[in-house]
Amino acid sequence: MHSVSSLRTDERGAVVVLVAFLILPLALLLAFAIDTGNWWTHKRHLQTQADAGAFAGGQGPWFPACDEAKIEQNAGAYSGGTYNQQYQPSGSVHVLLNSTNYYESGGTNFSDTGTPCESLLKGGGDTPAFVDVKATEANLANFFGSIPGFSSVTAHTHARVEIQGVQEEEGVRPIAVRNPSLYQCAHAQLWTTTSSGTLDSKLGPEFTAFSRTVLDDTSTQFQITGNATMPGKEDSESPHVAVQVILGNKDCAVTDTYADPPDTYGVDFINVYSNTVTVGDGDEPELGSVSMPPGLSSCNPDPYFAVKGCSAVVKAYVKFAPGAKTSNPGQNAFITINGVDAVAATDAGGTYWTASVPIQGESGPNPIEIDWRQKYGTIPDPKKPKPKDCSTGQGCTGSFDVAQQGFGATDDDDGTNSGDLKLVQVADQNGNFANSLIAGTSHSFTITVQVRGLENSKPTDPPTVLRNSNQNSKRTGLVDCGQGNGANADKQAIIDGCPLGVYIWPEDTACVVPDNDPIDCVTAIPGNRRQKMASAVKDRIAIDTTGYGNCGPGGNHWNAYRESGSFDINNFIQPDDPRLLPLIITEPADLAGNSSGPPIPVRAIATFYVTGYDGADGDGEGCNNEPYPGKGSDKFQIWGHWIKYVPVGGGVGNGKGCDPNKFGDCIAVLTQ
Repeated sequence: MHSVSSLRTDERGAVVVLVAFLILPLALLLAFAIDTGNWWTHKRHLQTQADAGAFAGGQGPWFPACDEAKIEQNAGAYSGGTYNQQYQPSGSVHVLLNSTNYYESGGTNFSDTGTPCESLLKGGGDTPAFVDVKATEANLANFFGSIPGFSSVTAHTHARVEIQGVQEEEGVRPIAVRNPSLYQCAHAQLWTTTSSGTLDSKLGPEFTAFSRTVLDDTSTQFQITGNATMPGKEDSESPHVAVQVILGNKDCAVTDTYADPPDTYGVDFINVYSNTVTVGDGDEPELGSVSMPPGLSSCNPDPYFAVKGCSAVVKAYVKFAPGAKTSNPGQNAFITINGVDAVAATDAGGTYWTASVPIQGESGPNPIEIDWRQKYGTIPDPKKPKPKDCSTGQGCTGSFDVAQQGFGATDDDDGTNSGDLKLVQVADQNGNFANSLIAGTSHSFTITVQVRGLENSKPTDPPTVLRNSNQNSKRTGLVDCGQGNGANADKQAIIDGCPLGVYIWPEDTACVVPDNDPIDCVTAIPGNRRQKMASAVKDRIAIDTTGYGNCGPGGNHWNAYRESGSFDINNFIQPDDPRLLPLIITEPADLAGNSSGPPIPVRAIATFYVTGYDGADGDGEGCNNEPYPGKGSDKFQIWGHWIKYVPVGGGVGNGKGCDPNKFGDCIAVLTQ
């Protein structure tokens, strides 16, 4: 028994010794566990600070002008200064923006590519603009004095938000708008003209170009080549030639036509004349070449197709019968061009008359009408057997057929519409302007056509009408992006956004359509929904939302931007401004089809800022709507400005930099 008792006593003593031996390392482990938990808590909160600061700064505003002060203020406030102080501030938290190193390693603000706005200017391509936050908290001591080797700990965290081109976006509206710069092919059809200059009959086959040149982000150019022989004629009353332009998808299977027959005019014109006509005594005068030399006009790019109002000089060769004192007009021979008295001169080609005529902006075809009068000799009188004596009374008068035309580019469905064409030029095989040619001659033509696409507005730009059509082809259409086909569902999707995420279609891949989520193709909704769309937009803008600075709910903040010429986030666009509409951008020919056609690929996503709508009164000042910029009535129309925008909300970037000058949305993406 004694031996057993002694053994138990020895075991208790051993346990005491073991506990005494382990108590110090156990205490150290406990202290280390508590301290590391504390360090981890601080580090996680520090990461939250960095993330919040990067996200807050990443919301900009970046466009239409980069607001450096606001970006830095938001990044600083959310990364610690105001909204995210540490649970137990150590007094050693340092936050750096766009720094190459952390604070304890000598980092300084903006040492990495400069400020956020500077990174935007240097970005583009594969180098996105960014807000980078490096946060450091030093001197995190342990709770129990000092653990050997851990007198203090420094925690640091990192977050970066890049401004990338958008690949996917939430809250897109079910409205598709075609971008004319995405046309893939072009036809040019020559027509003979009637005596009034309208299209009469086709002259040869269409010329076609299946390739294009992208001039910049907002325009496309086609160079269409082909051969044609000018119609022959015996006198100045024979046909001239007009040019019709037809644009379409990559195989020209679906097209939009500019200058639709019958009874419309071409968008460019070729005067055709005879150089062999002679005028004898007793004959009426004959018209030769009629041109508008571009070097003598103020028209840009030329008077045959002018994008703005301008003045053009018309040069018309006219042959009068022998005996006319054409060197002394005002006595015997007279010419007026579009009602303007012309001045006579002579060169190697003979006697010609010039007059300056206006080509009004947005005017469409401007036929050049030439009238003559002579006060000598005689001319045949079809009503009497004897010729008419021109030396009596007001003399003999007459008019030539329309032999030339200027064109003021117009975006209007009344008459000949040039839509988004911004240049149409006809050149011969030598590269010279070919707008006055000899009858019966053959030529190799190059017809250059440039198309203006959608682009971001500048402060002083007039508003764009969103709802107008181009001839019989829709420019804007209601589409199904997951809401289904129903009036109430359509309206709600315009107000609140598509129920599905929308991303940009990868070229030549199978369409992803509803009911998948997200989608890259949409389907056209049948019928004319213009009134429904305009009504839904009005209802959205009328939403009672607060937070719009001086303009109140739904106020037109574009006016403040235009009037000041500068950007102020407090006086411009808030993220929940109801006038903001992220819209689907399509190729023109895709939208030209109908609801039974194939799905429509999403080519881009861009934001439209509504500044007016059907029935909205306004003078464009302060918070008022802008006046309707189109011709005629504003019935069922919506107008406003395309803006460069970084939406607040869900989305995916494309990994590339956001080009400030490129059309389409960008998005803030957390990359680190």
